[in-house]
Amino acid sequence: MMLRFLCKSPAGARLLQRLMATKTRREKMLEHRIRLPKLPPLIMPPPDPKVLQARRAKTDNNNTKVGTNDGKNPPESENNEPKKQQASPQEERKPAPYRNSDALKLIEFNSRYSLLKPGMRVLEIGAAPGGWTQVLVRGVKSGEDVPTVVAVDTEMMERVVGARFVHGDIADQKLYSRIEKAIDYNKVDLVRDSANKRVGV
Repeated sequence: MMLRFLCKSPAGARLLQRLMATKTRREKMLEHRIRLPKLPPLIMPPPDPKVLQARRAKTDNNNTKVGTNDGKNPPESENNEPKKQQASPQEERKPAPYRNSDALKLIEFNSRYSLLKPGMRVLEIGAAPGGWTQVLVRGVKSGEDVPTVVAVDTEMMERVVGARFVHGDIADQKLYSRIEKAIDYNKVDLVRDSANKRVGV
């Protein structure tokens, strides 16, 4: 009654009726919500063990493809490079026993014909680099104190134990006296000449 008394004008009365109608409509909506039946809580059924096992197997396969492991063998990376296997001392390259491969030819020739014998005096002309000289020293058993092998060449050559080296050109006659002195003025039993064809005694 008080609201109607305050709203004597037709416009105010219509506004009041609209507000009351709206309020009534809201109340009806609330009553409708309250009257709705309550649903039981949603309970998920337990998963199938076979499905779980299949999912785990699929996950393990994916991890294996990516490269994951159990920690026993850590994955290789740029900072963790695989260690290179070190070669054993036997696998390392051993120094060649002779200074050049041509020495093997003399060894084969001597094994067939027994050309070199202990105590022989040998003159080698064109001895550098010294591979044949090494074979001659071993074949005639030339000692370091009293060498019986004399090597001559125009090029310098490293010393071969058991041989005397004479540096010079065999075409120079002044070299003969030095060679005679090197062999203690004795006759030689074998002359091995591999010098240039234009150079001769």
